[in-house]
Amino acid sequence: MKHPNLNKAIVASLFVAAIFLGACTGKGDLVLVKKGKSEVPIVVAADASEATRQAAADLAGYIEKISGARPEVVEGSGPVQEKAIWVGVQPSVAELFPGQDLDFQFHEEILIVCNGRNLLIAGRDKMIGGKQTEFGTANAVYTFIHDQLDVRWLWPGPLGEDIILKETITIPTFEHRYHPQFRQRSVYRSFVDSKAEDWARFQRIYYDSFKPSGGHGFGDWHQKHYKDHPDYFALQPDGTRGTYPSSKHMKLCESNPAVWEQWLKNAEERMLADPTVNVISAMPNDGHSSGICVCDHCMAWDNPDARKWIYGYNNGKRLEHVAMTDRYVRFWNILARKLKERFPGREVYVSTFAYGPSTPAPLEEELEDNIVVGYVGKFPLICDVDPYDHPYPLQGRIAQKEEFRQWAAKAPMMMFRPNLWYWGGGLWGLPEVSMTKTMEDLRFVADNGCRGFFVDHTRGHWATQGPLYYLMAQMSWNPYLDGEALMEEYYSRGFGKAAEDIEQYWDLMEAANRELVGLPDFNPRPMHSPGLVMSLPGIYDEAFFSEASKILDRARTKLVNEPEIYLERVDFLETGLEFCDLLIQAIESMDNVRESGGKDKLAVEKATEIWKKIDNHCEQNRPYAINLSLDPESRFRAAVIDYLGPPSAEFRKAAGL
Repeated sequence: MKHPNLNKAIVASLFVAAIFLGACTGKGDLVLVKKGKSEVPIVVAADASEATRQAAADLAGYIEKISGARPEVVEGSGPVQEKAIWVGVQPSVAELFPGQDLDFQFHEEILIVCNGRNLLIAGRDKMIGGKQTEFGTANAVYTFIHDQLDVRWLWPGPLGEDIILKETITIPTFEHRYHPQFRQRSVYRSFVDSKAEDWARFQRIYYDSFKPSGGHGFGDWHQKHYKDHPDYFALQPDGTRGTYPSSKHMKLCESNPAVWEQWLKNAEERMLADPTVNVISAMPNDGHSSGICVCDHCMAWDNPDARKWIYGYNNGKRLEHVAMTDRYVRFWNILARKLKERFPGREVYVSTFAYGPSTPAPLEEELEDNIVVGYVGKFPLICDVDPYDHPYPLQGRIAQKEEFRQWAAKAPMMMFRPNLWYWGGGLWGLPEVSMTKTMEDLRFVADNGCRGFFVDHTRGHWATQGPLYYLMAQMSWNPYLDGEALMEEYYSRGFGKAAEDIEQYWDLMEAANRELVGLPDFNPRPMHSPGLVMSLPGIYDEAFFSEASKILDRARTKLVNEPEIYLERVDFLETGLEFCDLLIQAIESMDNVRESGGKDKLAVEKATEIWKKIDNHCEQNRPYAINLSLDPESRFRAAVIDYLGPPSAEFRKAAGL
């Protein structure tokens, strides 16, 4: 399609990419396509991996989409090509590109170089036991498509793809070498597996190279070991072991040597069975402050000067003690040393979280050099300073970032593993976004040595949270990108002459979320609390929806004579706004249902009808617009079903329905 001029604010940041795509061929340029005719083939090594072959096919496909000409993809085992795009290191490459370092010293390192006659797109690829663990070449290809072919993937699917048509594609002499700081980029792992894998692959977040567990390390221990080894489990104040909380959330006796040996035995079994596994979780089970061991040996490992903490036990018993970071670090150190001793010639790590009572940095204990710590924060989607009180600390964004900095000063390898979209209605599809803070915070963690970024469940609500997903993906590959330029490009590429209006639209969404989490009585604990639900209509009120609709209408007016895809994208956003309006209507209707105990038949019927509309709306706009779980029994709806809806069977029975 014919593309509008980009916003002046981002012209400088796009200049380098633009020179690669000039229609006029300069001296020394390599012509890939000339007036709709392919000039060079794509050469892939005969032993290329499946991921590399897929990337080469994607490259051919995008050259065809841009120019109408699809280059031939051939194997490098044939005759040496006079001019070609070489994908991956192969026998002819060293001679064609003399002096280039093709050994790739850094993890996931990529190289894109053009000498006027040939173009090399390659990277560090690593195979272990027949399984690929590093994907440098594939990521190099997607970098080339993004940077030099100027393709953008604003969200998954054809509607989110933005291509600038050209009948001639030329590449000047240049060299680009890069390796990403974040070796783990699992921003959308829980969502992309079935719905947006292509999008994640193009954004270079699907093929990452470091896989510390995002989960807890002992979820099956109670089921497997309690009968024969009750001593593995945490001593409770009532003198029992392994009796609280649930089986999945049971805690251990960290000072018990038998626990260490069982963990090592389990680790051995996994690592001997799969040579690609080199990171084993030692993260305590969830329900982080419940059922902690109170035996004398474990308690002696705690630092008496640590921050105060409140722990829960059976029958509602609560115990004030101190945070357990030093205890846990001592435990993790033992496991890390044992793992290294068991596998002396192998790069092995113990992964864990700074989470719950291990959130504060350790006061005295030093960490072994093969421990990976994932800080479980809530920034950037919480307010700067905590506006609410709790029996134990729940810190705001500023305090959490300082805590991350303290951990980073001590941990040999630091990851950022935030729980996001829980605190302001995002898990239900509301526009819980904060692009401004995200730009600052991903740069902050990078400045403090962060080596990975992985989020616990991205919801896939692209019509209400899409720009934040895009920003996080781009900055996961390079946290030092200009975030403001990225977002201005997002609006310009996605919405043409309506870019400023769409930017105002998302500014409105961001301001609403900022107002919500900053309410004096705002309390995100629990993350799906009735209090949160009841706060939402005061933020997403009639004035909010009126202003948002006016902005989208104004955008449409500017796009009357523009390419149809821009209007379709505005309609996509409208889909998200309509959903939000319906959800707030459902919350307000449930007030009457709840207050009448279901006896107000009209209120029950109204709430039921609204939820029918919500269900239809979601089904009609899957898989990308809104991906709300329609199961009322899901844990993120069951706890607030009487506030969020739909009306329960009890309410419907009371109404005679």
